[in-house]
Amino acid sequence: YRQLQEFQCNYASEYETILAERRKMLDASSLDDRSLSEQGIPHFWLTVLKNVDSFDYAVQRRDELCLQHLLDVRCLINPQGFALEFHFHPSNPFFPEKILTKFYFVRIEF
Repeated sequence: YRQLQEFQCNYASEYETILAERRKMLDASSLDDRSLSEQGIPHFWLTVLKNVDSFDYAVQRRDELCLQHLLDVRCLINPQGFALEFHFHPSNPFFPEKILTKFYFVRIEF
């Protein structure tokens, strides 16, 4: 696992270039050609989270209302583990923070 973690840390900046392109496709305000889409891909992250089979906890109806405001999910990898950042639209009425972060620390035991 240690080698995988080092590999992910080494290539994180290269992944970021690809992920930045995805963010531009999802965000209608960054599209130059309005014929592609007027709204980007509405509720992209809500759809992703509802369709992931590996979650132990399914997205509930009460979660959907909040997750409709989710703009991006980012994974920040570091040698001790990783963090997931959930970026929400500023007009999200459920909480004032625009970014919620969950930290995961990986302990390697032999």
